[in-house]
Amino acid sequence: MSRRPAEPPTASHGPDRRGPVAATAVVAALVAFGGACATSPQRGAGDDPPAIASVEESGVAVRVAILADPQVVPDGVEARVGLADTASAWPSGPFVRRAVGTFRGGRAEVLVEDVPRGRWAVVAYADLDGDGELARTVLGVPREPIGYGNDAVPRFGPPAFEACVVEVGDRPVETALTLRVD
Repeated sequence: MSRRPAEPPTASHGPDRRGPVAATAVVAALVAFGGACATSPQRGAGDDPPAIASVEESGVAVRVAILADPQVVPDGVEARVGLADTASAWPSGPFVRRAVGTFRGGRAEVLVEDVPRGRWAVVAYADLDGDGELARTVLGVPREPIGYGNDAVPRFGPPAFEACVVEVGDRPVETALTLRVD
């Protein structure tokens, strides 16, 4: 019985081991991170490759100044910022742009780069447990300090998308918000 030689790796991550579980993981990752790709009909041998849907590549920076109680948010904790471009993605994502900074003395400044023109709702939180996700209670209430664009105050749930929107044009944008604990 002869063994078939191993196929060369298809990417720098090792051999191609796709299957139903891997395909499900890829789809789940794309959904979780708001990934999107265009689909096209079957291609012939001489056809051009399909286009990939993407966000406009040239954009400006959005600087988010975040204030938090230093008694609640100690130095070194990550400040995480997400920008949503539609009300349907508000307030939990998927976010089109994300960035991370670090708190020092109850303040963090996070620069979200390459943001295309448009209307973007801003949300930020202090990742106290360091897991990269907003901790929530079983009822979905945030357990970590959270704040919204334009310093919109939550009332019986997160503020509306429109209340948290910043307009991005041709010049860099600055906005400030305060993190609150419910």
